[in-house]
Amino acid sequence: MKKLLFLSLCVAMLASCNNGAKQDPLKAQNDSLLVELSNRDAELDEIMLI
Repeated sequence: MKKLLFLSLCVAMLASCNNGAKQDPLKAQNDSLLVELSNRDAELDEIMLI
């Protein structure tokens, strides 16, 4: 039982180490998409005011 718990802990630690490298490009993509969404909303607001 202890070996299984130790193995599970090791797998969780290894999985969390690889997550940091993937997070930066995803955060940049998320920021870019938020900017595009904001621009689209601004354009729609301008259209609705006319």
